Amino acid sequence: MMSKIHDIKTYAFSRSDKIFVDANVWLHFFPAPSAPIPGFAQSYSQCLCKILSVESSLISDLMIISEYVNTYCRCEWNAFKDKYDNRDISFKDFRKSDAFISVGKTSSAYAKKIYSMVKIYPNSPVDFDTLFNGYKSGMLDFNDAVFVELCRKNGYKMLTNDADFKDSGIEILTSNPRLLIQNR
Repeated sequence: MMSKIHDIKTYAFSRSDKIFVDANVWLHFFPAPSAPIPGFAQSYSQCLCKILSVESSLISDLMIISEYVNTYCRCEWNAFKDKYDNRDISFKDFRKSDAFISVGKTSSAYAKKIYSMVKIYPNSPVDFDTLFNGYKSGMLDFNDAVFVELCRKNGYKMLTNDADFKDSGIEILTSNPRLLIQNR
């Protein structure tokens, strides 16, 4: 099912918009220090300014914040392994090390910032048959299938850079050319 996709550079945000922000976009706003410089950071930062200026509602749930924190910390873990040529350290051991203290502190601060910017909605009841159909097709991972159902059920637009959502049937706001090309 094709999604309705909007370019964030030209989309006219409004106060009535309810925007579900994907974890990959939060990583553009608050990247891990060792992450490559996100190529879309400027366009998503400008987008956030527009959203805040018109007072659109930013929506999230704890799974998004969890994905953000885990991706942030795993990025720093990979950088740690490379820096110290220590490919054998597990993520759990890294998390228990002194090297993790600053990573944990910073990722927690960013997660709290995200939490303060959004309305957290508990997961609404979803149609599990629809949810599992999205997942078992292989087009979406399970969390993404949950997010699609939450957006569909609640009329949220999803702000994402993830091209996997292109056939999800929900309304998408993006700067990703792989998604935008679908509208041409």
